[in-house]
Amino acid sequence: AAELAVRAAGFVPVEGRPMAVANAAIPFPEQPHLALWQATTLLRESRGDGHVAALVAADLDPVETLITFGAERDLDPAYLRAARGWPEADWAAGVARLRDRGLLADDTKLTLAGVELRRWVEERTDQAAIRPWRELGTAPTARLAELLTPFARQLADQNDAMRSNPMALDARSVLGD
Repeated sequence: AAELAVRAAGFVPVEGRPMAVANAAIPFPEQPHLALWQATTLLRESRGDGHVAALVAADLDPVETLITFGAERDLDPAYLRAARGWPEADWAAGVARLRDRGLLADDTKLTLAGVELRRWVEERTDQAAIRPWRELGTAPTARLAELLTPFARQLADQNDAMRSNPMALDARSVLGD
């Protein structure tokens, strides 16, 4: 897994990606488990930088991003505000801006334009993150996923926060039961 992840990380785009370029400057450790950690960190941060770029291009600020994400996933706004520490006034202002833009129908429901914008952001994020996997190739990428799935399942089973986190990533649904 470490060898495949390090190979994939070697293809990570770093241009315009501050977190990726910072992590790319850190040498890969010799120990396989540490090299795997560093490689997956580099891959994650490069994807995250691409996601931020897509959000900026969509003209969504941080609170608007969380509001639209929560609306898309039908998450409780009060929970999201508390989990991320957003003051109610900032949240309300974000809701108002999104309504004015025609992206939010009410405090918790996206309009068709809002759904389309969220889809656009996720598609841009995926496109910006595809290079390492395209360069690594289909079979090695599938093998890496196969090797990492048991680790991810074990971590998910022991991590209650993954079941109720503000990003709505239910590990059981992502990894399968």
